[in-house]
Amino acid sequence: MPACKFCLIEKPQEDFCKKKNLYLKYCKRCHLDKYYKPSPRKGDPNSKNSSRCARWKKLVKDRDGWKCQRCNGTNRLASHHIIPWKVDEEKRFDIENGITLCGACHLKEEIKVDRRKPPEHTLFKKGMIPWSKGKKIKPHENSVKTQFKKGVSVSPETQFKKGHKSWCEGKKIVQNENNIKTQFKKGMIPWNKGLKLKDQVNHG
Repeated sequence: MPACKFCLIEKPQEDFCKKKNLYLKYCKRCHLDKYYKPSPRKGDPNSKNSSRCARWKKLVKDRDGWKCQRCNGTNRLASHHIIPWKVDEEKRFDIENGITLCGACHLKEEIKVDRRKPPEHTLFKKGMIPWSKGKKIKPHENSVKTQFKKGVSVSPETQFKKGHKSWCEGKKIVQNENNIKTQFKKGMIPWNKGLKLKDQVNHG
């Protein structure tokens, strides 16, 4: 009898994995143990993917009559935790801590949770000294050059004054060759004279 290359136990040929007409070098048991390990979250009864959480969601929706409690909508209903999942573990599966919301209202509630107040140590309070006090903050070089300040006039070289000639005065501006060829002049015969256009035929 052949031996499995993983467990090194001799087993009959029928216990080995088969691909088309050829038997592989490892048994079915070792193949399942190696490639089909159950996810650790599925085995956890307190996870969001557990049957207990699915039962809680259904009970919340049944209590609220399968309608959004904000807009009475029925589109993409979700069971929302009033006290967030991470804050209080004891109220995760409490029906009173749940509310049925549609997709739009649920998104608004999630955004509110994300925009909650920052931690206390990051808040600026009265009496605290700002980090920029006593420091000279230099503006960027490009912003200094392009800044328009009060009382500063434009350089005289670039300013257009009365009596100056424009750059195009006395010059003949030649039109593009393509424009000259395609221009329609007086006396020319239009290309569609005597032709029945499709739109005219359909309307006629």
